Amino acid sequence: MTKLLSFTSGEVQAFLGDIAPSTCGGSAYLCGNVGSLTVGLIDAWDVLYSWSSYRKEWGYLSKITSLLGNSTTIESLNNQGVSNMKLICNALNSPKTSVKFNNSQTLMVYLDAFEIAVNKFHAKTGFKIRDGAGTGTTNGAVKELTIANSRNLDGGWFGIREMNQLEASNVSRIDWDFDDDAYDCGNNSCQFDVEMVAGQTPRYYEYKSKSMNTDADSPVEINPKQFKAYLSKIANMAELEYVFQTEKLYKGGGTTFTLEQGLANRFKKLISNDIDGFFNVIWANTALRGSLFPETVGKDDDWLDKNEIRLKGEFAIRISDTSNIFYNFIKTR
Repeated sequence: MTKLLSFTSGEVQAFLGDIAPSTCGGSAYLCGNVGSLTVGLIDAWDVLYSWSSYRKEWGYLSKITSLLGNSTTIESLNNQGVSNMKLICNALNSPKTSVKFNNSQTLMVYLDAFEIAVNKFHAKTGFKIRDGAGTGTTNGAVKELTIANSRNLDGGWFGIREMNQLEASNVSRIDWDFDDDAYDCGNNSCQFDVEMVAGQTPRYYEYKSKSMNTDADSPVEINPKQFKAYLSKIANMAELEYVFQTEKLYKGGGTTFTLEQGLANRFKKLISNDIDGFFNVIWANTALRGSLFPETVGKDDDWLDKNEIRLKGEFAIRISDTSNIFYNFIKTR
């Protein structure tokens, strides 16, 4: 009863309507389980309030009750389980979003995926809504699921889908900060979405859930500064995967951008427009330089100075061929 007193008059009327026996569809619904009501179930109804159909279904209420009864969920939601779980569900029900997750709009798909992610990654740096070295000042991965716009939600849920395929013990840290493509990446601020522990291949994942324009000859629509920042950190190209969400690449009705080869062509355009800039980043990264140009390994500065221009020319030729293994970091799923 105390919980009901915190509801608005409209919420109280809706709740009483949902438990009314006159229109009850049986035990699959809230109205058929009035005798089993608990504070936890009323909290679950509150979380699902914006979903006028799901809040009546016993399966959904039980799922939310289970999530809110899980200490790892509460930890991931920064000890504000009801309010933050409500934000997640409300965001998925917002007309401002166009979430595509396994081509499904069924809320249970998202709740199941969230439960898996919570159980696997709740203790990982960067997962909780507010994370950091005890400061509580850094947005974590779960925060993106509470923001009702397509960029955050599509990116967040695509990341959850992909991350759930990883072995939790192999994940070192998570960093989802969905900045726009003009972000300058200063002060080492551009971090991989998921960093695996040393020895894993790939070691670094960057998830991209975005529509592309329909010009197949234009540069890929990513932040070039972010890409350069990543090239400055990896030891070889096999460590890196840019994973693009296939469903979001259908903009304009075409299928060109669901193909990794098509994306490779657009990465080629991006690099070709700034060949000096990209080569200089690679050249300054001793490990990556040695991986891409084995003949440079162990050479002194004098040799490197004399051969830099020649190898820059070789790099330009290499990236002009989109079937080159350099582009194997591009994936679509």
